[in-house]
Amino acid sequence: MASPAYKTETAQLAPASSRHSAEYMDADVLYPEDSRSLLAGARWRRFAVLGDSLAEGVGDSTLGYLTLSWADRVAAELAVPHYVNLGERHLTAPQVVEKQLPRAIEWQPDLVAVIAGGNDLFVPEPDLDATAFALDELYASLRGTGADVIAFTLMIRARCSATRCSAAASRSSTN
Repeated sequence: MASPAYKTETAQLAPASSRHSAEYMDADVLYPEDSRSLLAGARWRRFAVLGDSLAEGVGDSTLGYLTLSWADRVAAELAVPHYVNLGERHLTAPQVVEKQLPRAIEWQPDLVAVIAGGNDLFVPEPDLDATAFALDELYASLRGTGADVIAFTLMIRARCSATRCSAAASRSSTN
């Protein structure tokens, strides 16, 4: 099957502008030679990102750091030949399933990062079951293609009464 005509990029990470930049000196940022060593032999060739604004890469730049989204940084460090970011701000998890899942499956990635579900919670009465169902569908469908899937979670599902919230164990997929 031929690949759809999506704009894909081969991300390249430019070196930090200076050995004295904040990024270069940040203990939580790998040096390029360290990431190359850790990822030597990685088999991924086609990296796709699905989700909402966090997937898209919306955010502020930080003085002393390269202005790149997390997805662009991951793609660059992985040195994958093909990369597509389908992320779009304001989408709910069911909308990610509807708008992005078919495109991603058609594109045939072997590594997929999904960050979705946050916008589902910013409504007066969130439907947690619909959100969980949509996320389960995303993960199962993508894993069903043989792709490795990275799932990001930003919030813990909580059960709330008028006076107290307690964290509840939410379903998690070990796929």
